Amino acid sequence: MSELIQLSVGYQTLWQVLFNKRTDFVLTNAMSLNKELGELGYSVDDIDRKLELRDFPNQLHLAGNLALNPSVANKLQHAFVTIKENGEYQQILERWGLY
Repeated sequence: MSELIQLSVGYQTLWQVLFNKRTDFVLTNAMSLNKELGELGYSVDDIDRKLELRDFPNQLHLAGNLALNPSVANKLQHAFVTIKENGEYQQILERWGLY
């Protein structure tokens, strides 16, 4: 029996190797599944879900390295709060099918 693990950074490659039968199983989050498969001409009905982690966290966070200037981190944090409050964050989620 052969064992192969392949890392795919882009969802296009991930789904292509599955549908081209170059792998039997993919592991990914399903936040944008409809959008990803739709853009490639597939449907969620074309896949068989074998494992579903229902309580897997789906929140998005900002992260920086330890050398990040605290004032820059503060500005980013306030900007993030602002786009959440003014609705722009929700628009981004909807645009990417993550709502």
